[in-house]
This record gives sequence, structure tokens and C-alpha cells, in this order.
Amino acid sequence: MKRDLSTRSSCSGLFVIALLALISFDMRSAVAADPQDAVSTLDRYVRATYARDYEEAYSHIAAPDQRLKERASYVRDRGAFTGFTLEIARVLASYIELKPVETRIVDGQATIKIKFEVPDAGKLGPILHDWDTDHLEALPDSQRKALLAGIDKLRRNHAIEMIQGEDVFELAKEGAFWKIVLNWASPVNVGFQTSIPSSAPVEARLAHSDVITRPGEIFKVVLNVKNTSHEQLFARIGHLVDPYGVRDYLDLVECGFLLPVRLAPGKEEEFVSTYLLRKNLPEGVRQLNVTYAVTLSSN
Repeated sequence: MKRDLSTRSSCSGLFVIALLALISFDMRSAVAADPQDAVSTLDRYVRATYARDYEEAYSHIAAPDQRLKERASYVRDRGAFTGFTLEIARVLASYIELKPVETRIVDGQATIKIKFEVPDAGKLGPILHDWDTDHLEALPDSQRKALLAGIDKLRRNHAIEMIQGEDVFELAKEGAFWKIVLNWASPVNVGFQTSIPSSAPVEARLAHSDVITRPGEIFKVVLNVKNTSHEQLFARIGHLVDPYGVRDYLDLVECGFLLPVRLAPGKEEEFVSTYLLRKNLPEGVRQLNVTYAVTLSSN
């Protein structure tokens, strides 16, 4: 959303009257524009997070939260898009419809409830090579242009499926700008480990053994599995959450090993999982542990 900024000049003999009128108008505009400024910040943040443009999203986060999580960690944990993949995601993000339905501002603190409509990125998978970033980045310019033109044609024909929903955000005024408050002061630590039978000729390692996150946030985990034998293996990778009673609050959004995975002899494979910690996580839960249990399978 954009504000309509107009410029005015006084070039008549009634300079003082014009100046007083201008000051009065600007004061009224400043008061009226403040909620709009907050909504505009929220709009940019929502579009950036949808596009996985986490470098941009981070710039809209409040300073107290930024002090608790540095930019590199924030971008890494969520799996930011780059290159042509990011370009595609930004195009889709431009189709988002966002409407504030409740806005409350008190003493530099804002609470905004929005209704939104966003493209169903999953349904676009068939024409986007299932969001295979390596494949997308390897496309020549001619195919990139054709792909973007295809997306635009779908939009103009109203053929892109949309997802509707609503959410509530908190913002705080920092100087002249509104920032998104994520309350990272009360984070949740999600730890990861692997479990492999000693007899299995398989090694597994995690890029990071724990992630600091909060309810409502998306993050990713990278697991590398190596077949140390000289024969092809098939493995199942189980997903065990502890405490068991809160397992349903950790959603597996995307997973590269839902089915038995093929491991070539002597090769290492990388699997990326994307998680969402639900906003309704019970109060007081500050630690979850996930175990990737690797077992061999016939196929």
C-alpha cells in the first residue's frame, strides 16, 4: 500500500495564511497517516516472508527482537530464496491481497488484524519444477522469461488458486518507523539429533543441532545422510518429537524423506525439512526435541 504524498508551495501575497493552512493540514495528515504507515510496514513484511525474502523481512523486525537473533541466523534458519527462485516468489507475492480489519494504536504500540489472500504456491509446483531451486537457477534466460510470462497469463486469467486467511500482528514505533514485534524474548528451542542402528552402514549429520524459534515462525533443518557401503541402500527416516504430548504443535510443512530414500553407494544426500511451530503452543513450553530415526528398508 502506498501513501499519496503531495507537495505544496506558497507563491502568493497571502504567504502567512497559506503557511498556517499547510501546517494545519500536515498535522491532520500525520495523525491520519500513522495507522496507514503501520499497515504499509505490515504489508511489506507479509510479502517479504511469503517470498522467503528474509533479508528484506528482517529489516522490518523490531530492534529488541533483532538483538536476540542476528540477521544471518534468521535468514539461514528459514531457508531464504535467492536468484531466479526469489524473483518468481516476489512476483507471486505481488499478487497478495491484504486488508486490515481491526487496527488499534496506543502509545506507539499497534495491534493489527488482517485478512489476506495469497497464491497457493504448492498448486503452482508443476509449472515451477516443484520449486526445485537447482533446476530453476539452471534455466536459460529464454525459459525464465517464458515461465514468468506463463505465471502472468495465469494471473490475468484469474487461474491462480488463492488461499484465504486472517492473522494478528503487533508493531511498535521506532523513531519515525513502524516495526514488527515478534517477541523473541520468549523463544522456543527445538533440538535435533539422529538415531542409527550400529549395524547400518549409514552416517547422518545435521547442519545445526538446534534452532531458536517462536510460535508462528517457519524454519528449516538440513540433514545429510551418507551410504558408507558399496551397495545401493533404501532407508526410512522417522520423525520423533519429544515431548510426545506437544508433537501436533510442530508441523512438518515440507519434507524430503516422507518415502523411503535411495542412497547410492559411497554417496551423501542432503534432505531439507521445513517446520512451522504453531502459534497455539501451550504456555511454558520452551524446549522440543526431534529425533531422525534412520532404518534400512528393502525399497
